[in-house]
Amino acid sequence: MRVYAAFAALCVFIFHFSVPALAGETSTPAGPDWNKPYVGIAIGAGYGEADHTLGLGGSYFNIQDRAQLDPMGSRDQSEVMPAASVFAGINHQWGNLVLGLEGEFTYAPFEKKYDSGRTEYDSIGGVFFNLRSRVTSEWMASLRPRLGYAFGNSLAYITAGPALSKFSYRFHFDDDNLGGNTSTVNKEEYRLGWTAGIGCDYELENGWAIRTSYQHYEFYDIASSAPSFTNGAFQGDLKNSLDYKSDVFLIGILKTF
Repeated sequence: MRVYAAFAALCVFIFHFSVPALAGETSTPAGPDWNKPYVGIAIGAGYGEADHTLGLGGSYFNIQDRAQLDPMGSRDQSEVMPAASVFAGINHQWGNLVLGLEGEFTYAPFEKKYDSGRTEYDSIGGVFFNLRSRVTSEWMASLRPRLGYAFGNSLAYITAGPALSKFSYRFHFDDDNLGGNTSTVNKEEYRLGWTAGIGCDYELENGWAIRTSYQHYEFYDIASSAPSFTNGAFQGDLKNSLDYKSDVFLIGILKTF
C-alpha cells in the first residue's frame, strides 16, 4: 500500500506543476535539455506474485473434497528476485513539460513450485492424492508513453502502457482412488498485460544521467484451463487459472544523444 501511496503522491506532484505548462507557460527552463533520444541500463530488485485459482467440479469430488483441495490449489505464491533492464526512448519538451515514448526489457526471473506430497483424503480414509504445480516467468517487455516535469537537473515522470511476458505453467493431480486418476496441464505461452510506474532522471554532465524507477506489472488468465478425468460413472474437473503481478525497483544510468 505504501508503494501505491507514493505513486499517487508523485502523480499529484507532476500534475500540479504540469498544468501551467499545458496552459501556455512554455519558456525553456534553466537546466538540462531533455528533448533528446536516450539509451540506458538499470539494476535492482523485483517482487513477483502468482495467484492461483483451482475450482473442482464434476461428480467425482464431494463437498468435503472441495473444502480440502481448493485451498491447496488456490493460493498466492510470491518471491523477491534480482532484476535488470535495458531501455531506450525519445522525449519532446515544451518548457517544463516533457512527453516521451520508452521501450524497456526487464529480466526478473520468477519461479515457484508447490507439492502437496502424498496426502490422505479427509472424506475417504486410506485413499491418497498428490497436487503439484510450477510457474515460471523470466522477463517482461513494455512500450510506454511518459509524462514528465523538468525542474533543476531533474525530470520526474509517470508512465503506463502495454507489457508482454512469457510464462510456463505446469499442474498435475493424481490419486489412487478407484484404480487411480490423473489430470495434467503443461502450458507455455506469451501473455499481454499492462504496466504503470514512476521515476526520476537526474542529469550529471556530458549527456549522462542517473535514474531511479518503480514499475508495476499485471498479467491475467495466463493458464486458464479445465482438465478432467473420467472413471466409470464419475467425472472430475479441475478448473485452473493463474494471474501474475510484479513490482520492480531499479536504479540505472542513461545517455542522451
